[in-house]
Amino acid sequence: MASVTEKKILVATWEYLDADGKRRRAFFGDIVRLTDAEVDRAQAAGVFAAAAHEDPAPAGDDGAASGEGGTEAPQDPGTQAGGERPKKAASKATWVAYAVSRGMDEAEAKAMNRDDLVQKFSE
Repeated sequence: MASVTEKKILVATWEYLDADGKRRRAFFGDIVRLTDAEVDRAQAAGVFAAAAHEDPAPAGDDGAASGEGGTEAPQDPGTQAGGERPKKAASKATWVAYAVSRGMDEAEAKAMNRDDLVQKFSE
């Protein structure tokens, strides 16, 4: 019988053959028992390695109350390059940065809610 190793799956789903040759499906975080051949196949596909990605911003941080002293808002999916008006769904921090770039006082822009900023600059 082939050697069996336990491994943790670090991708969304992975189909593999168990020691008896039966096809199985594992999901992220599952601990599975794999033959050496399946371990080699999974390692080649990156099943056990965490994906390389940038660290996301802390949960709940929209940049509006960061207190870091900078006036530049963080880039988000609603931001347009070149100073164009952001998408309506952009964060408040993005709209504040846009309002300031259009001449509004930063304190005044921060005092407004996001929907008011969207309305003011959508006219």
